[in-house]
Amino acid sequence: MFLPAKFLWSSKVPSKVKALAWLVAHGKVNTNDKLQLRRPYKALCPQWCILCKGNGESIDHLFLHCPVTIGLWHRLFNLVGVIWVPPRSIEDMLVISFKGLGNSVRGKILWQIACLTLIWMVWQERNNRIFEDKGRTEEVVWDLIRFYSSMGFLY
Repeated sequence: MFLPAKFLWSSKVPSKVKALAWLVAHGKVNTNDKLQLRRPYKALCPQWCILCKGNGESIDHLFLHCPVTIGLWHRLFNLVGVIWVPPRSIEDMLVISFKGLGNSVRGKILWQIACLTLIWMVWQERNNRIFEDKGRTEEVVWDLIRFYSSMGFLY
């Protein structure tokens, strides 16, 4: 399953965020499970997620099923009054057309920005914890998602 090109490339987020979303949708992000296959002597423990300190880090776990990430998705859906059940994969999540912010062009753009911002911030938080040994709470990450989404991700 592929991320609809129109959803991604027409979104109002920076190119680096679009590129990450494309990699996520196509299963090309270097999570621990993939690094373990390519270079087992250099990979972090593939059965450990840096965000939740639990399950193995795969694309679906990191961006959808990790307790930290799922909490962020629940907060996003709660903002628009939608009861959300996580889909089986991040690819499914990205192709589902939610209408939580309405059918207007503005509502669709805001939803795109919010979803892509969430993915970007999860990836940034993961990398900050690994490479800089700096972690933020879920609350702080959520505040950053709301801030960047409200600014139209201009930074």
